[in-house]
Amino acid sequence: MPLPAPLLLAKALRLLDRDEVTRAEVALRDALAAGDADTGGVTRVVALCCLGDLMARQGRRAEAVEMLRLCLDTPVPEHLDDVCADERARARQLLAGLSCPNLDQVVQVVFEPGRAGVRLGVRVLVL
Repeated sequence: MPLPAPLLLAKALRLLDRDEVTRAEVALRDALAAGDADTGGVTRVVALCCLGDLMARQGRRAEAVEMLRLCLDTPVPEHLDDVCADERARARQLLAGLSCPNLDQVVQVVFEPGRAGVRLGVRVLVL
């Protein structure tokens, strides 16, 4: 008998605490697949935020952005908004950080000797 989404989420969070990221990702995906009718979208929001955070830490930018956007787009009843507030704030924070993923490389390039300033300007604008 399959576990309900809230239990799968709890399992994933415990696995993350133990740094078992591969198993945690599977549990998070299972929680999303299990549905969320009983919790009004809360389990989905939390699972998507955790999955996006995990992917961002692993450098999987495109996947992270997709999960975090889904987290922010998941409807939750008004009386449960406060339950998801931390996850939605974290998702916005992560998305802001992912919007310029190569900022550290830009700083390195800007100060690299022998590069033309105009070329650097274009490089920065591309990001």
